[in-house]
Amino acid sequence: MIAITKKRDVEHRRLNHWLRMIEDYIKQDTKPNVIESTLETLERRYEEFYRLQLSYEETIQDDEELDEAVKKWTAIDCQVVAVCASAGEYIRDKQTGAEKFNGNPLKFNLFWEQFEEHVHRRSDIADSIKFLYMISVLSGAARSAVEGLPVTSDNCSKARDILKE
Repeated sequence: MIAITKKRDVEHRRLNHWLRMIEDYIKQDTKPNVIESTLETLERRYEEFYRLQLSYEETIQDDEELDEAVKKWTAIDCQVVAVCASAGEYIRDKQTGAEKFNGNPLKFNLFWEQFEEHVHRRSDIADSIKFLYMISVLSGAARSAVEGLPVTSDNCSKARDILKE
């Protein structure tokens, strides 16, 4: 358990480093492609931390300790989502003309056509980054419906299906 805890703590520090770097890049008005590359690195760090976190949680026997570990994980997860959404919005504002979508079913097709044109069809962007872009152009009920999904490649299509309903 000590080895897993140490690895998880080190990975958490790395994750925090990349989160701060992205926040700094946004403040410094850095080029969107630099932020995109940094987001890809953040995604790898996040996936590794998530894997270690799950391994760590499997070793916890005490319910209160497990609740505390899950609570801390949730706070970290929310921080990652917030920073990634900010970065996605920053990039969207710099690169695309995609409109925000609030969940109005009558406007979904227009939203999806724009999102598909500006982001989804691009082969140079990983699906997990596309998902971050999607979160950044959502508001209200639409954002609430998908922002709890972890930032992974698979969740871009899951989010689209949720929004389409």
